[in-house]
Amino acid sequence: MTDTQQTTTPMTTPASRPASETAAAVKPRRTTAHTAAQLQAALGWDQAQFGRAVACGLIPEQDMKTPRWSGAVVDDLVARRDELAAAIPDLLDDGQLIKALDLGFGDWRRAREAGLIPDPEQPPYWTRAQADALTERAEQLREQIPPQPLGAYRCAALLAELTGLQVDQADIGELEKRGLTSVVDDYKGWDLYDVAALRAIPGDPERLAVLTEIVAERVAWLASSSRGTRRAQARQRGTRGRAAPGGDGEPPATRRVGDAPSSSAHPQTVTNVHL
Repeated sequence: MTDTQQTTTPMTTPASRPASETAAAVKPRRTTAHTAAQLQAALGWDQAQFGRAVACGLIPEQDMKTPRWSGAVVDDLVARRDELAAAIPDLLDDGQLIKALDLGFGDWRRAREAGLIPDPEQPPYWTRAQADALTERAEQLREQIPPQPLGAYRCAALLAELTGLQVDQADIGELEKRGLTSVVDDYKGWDLYDVAALRAIPGDPERLAVLTEIVAERVAWLASSSRGTRRAQARQRGTRGRAAPGGDGEPPATRRVGDAPSSSAHPQTVTNVHL
C-alpha cells in the first residue's frame, strides 16, 4: 500500500446491525394506567362482560387513587383475558330478570318494595340460581304483587263497582281516617291509596259495615243540606215578592223605568225617574 492510499473504515448501517443490538436499542412501550372504559377496550369485551367480571371479582379493585388500574395490572389482565372471559358467570341484570318474569316496570318496582324479589347476590346482578328459582314461581309471584295505588276518585269508583254503594271520593279519605286504607304514595301532590286494603273491604262484614255507614252518613247530610238550601231559596223568593212599605205593591226589582208610582208619597222618586 502506497503513501497516497488511504484506509477506509466500513460504515455500519442499521440494516447491517445484528438483530440483538437492534432489539436492545428499541425499548418496549410501557403500559399506562387505565380507566374502566380503557381497560374494557384493552380486554376487547362489551359492557355486559366487563360489568359481570367486575361484579364477580375477576377484575380486581383499582390499585391507584385516581381511580385507575396501573399499567402492570392492565398487562396481567390482558395477558389472561381468554382465561378470564371463560370464567365470567351467567348473571342477569334487572332488565333481563324483568323480562324473564314477564313483569312491567311498575309491577317490578312494587315487587321489590314488597320484598317479593330478593336482593342480587352479586350486585347489581342476580345469579342464574336466583333467576331460575324466581321464574319457577313467576305466576305465584305475580299474584302476590301489591296492586297499583290509586287516587281517591278511582278508588271510589272501584269500591262502588265492588259493593254497589254510592261511594264518593270523600269517603276514601274517611276510610283512611278509620284505618281501613292508607296513603302509600303520591302523584303531583295527590294522595294514592292502598288498593289491596280497599279490595278486602267487600269480603269483610265489619269493614263493609263501616263503609256502608260512611256512605249513608254522607248521603243523609247531602239530602239535609239540599232541603235546607231549598227552604232558604224559597224564603228569599218570598221576601222579594212582598210590597215595599209605602210602595205600589210591585217588587222594586221589577218596576219599569218611567212608571210613576200610584202614590204621591215619594215626589223625589218621581222626579228622579223622569230625569
